[in-house]
Amino acid sequence: MSSPPARWFTSLTPSAPAAQATTAPAAPGATPDATLTVAGFKFSALTVAAGTKVTVKNQDSAAHTVAVGGTKLDVNVTGGGTATFTAPDKAGTYPLTCDFQGNMKGALVVTG
Repeated sequence: MSSPPARWFTSLTPSAPAAQATTAPAAPGATPDATLTVAGFKFSALTVAAGTKVTVKNQDSAAHTVAVGGTKLDVNVTGGGTATFTAPDKAGTYPLTCDFQGNMKGALVVTG
């Protein structure tokens, strides 16, 4: 005697739609992020609000530092790497330098 043929069932319920990426609005009073790019041994120009989280993106193969004049901020960023710091709370223009390459200079403008 032979066994009955196997039956394969698939669900007739449609699958859920694919999730879509959304960006939540910033919370009131939240400070948006900013990016400072290091490329060709130069700092990009950057103006930010006080207290902004700044991401440093180093596009050079050499390691750099970002020393923010008039503050104790001095972050290391590996070649091709990233690092973060928080912009000063006081408005003003802050000189940027690299401790490794003394000829690298720039400015971080902080608004109130």
